[in-house]
Amino acid sequence: RCEEVAAGGGLGGGGGGAVSVAEVLQPPPVISAIMESRLKPIRKTKYRAPVILNVYDIQHPEKEGFVESLNNYAYSLGLGVFHSGVEVYDAEYAFAGHSQNSSGIFKIVPRKAHCATYRESMIIGTTSLSPTEVESFFKKKSKEFKGNTYNLLANNCNHFSDAICFELTGNHLPAWVNRLASVGDRFRNLIPAEYQSPQAAPVGPDAKK
Repeated sequence: RCEEVAAGGGLGGGGGGAVSVAEVLQPPPVISAIMESRLKPIRKTKYRAPVILNVYDIQHPEKEGFVESLNNYAYSLGLGVFHSGVEVYDAEYAFAGHSQNSSGIFKIVPRKAHCATYRESMIIGTTSLSPTEVESFFKKKSKEFKGNTYNLLANNCNHFSDAICFELTGNHLPAWVNRLASVGDRFRNLIPAEYQSPQAAPVGPDAKK
């Protein structure tokens, strides 16, 4: 179509000479100025770090391998009982519940969560933040994700991972990671209160969880 425009003597069909493709595609000065002003806020940085989601099978306290076997079957249906953490710059950040009005975010060696069996990892996107900026980012998030706000159905480790990944990369987690909580939330009134308390978090920063 660009070649047809060039051969027809211009967009308006006037009697001028041939118009090059470059001239046709060149935006007017006013539009160029608007485009330039909108591009200025884009942050230029030398950093481009992968943001990785690490997914685990939650361990049953009495039946070793039970949840893993269950997840192997449910996985094909887009369901499962999973824990997740977000890995950035060789550190993994996750969220757990407790009774205190303080941060529920904890940092561990990647793919080494307690009371969980590592299943898989996936790159959600990249971040332009530096290592120092990432640390500051999570410190700010600790005010939002406090231990006593944890809820197995409405504000669990996977909700945390999804929020963090979206802010760092603009991408959400695959729906299957937290789909079971979404389904359970619809039947919240049928689930005992003790399973919805912050202390119900199945995975935490140490083996005591």
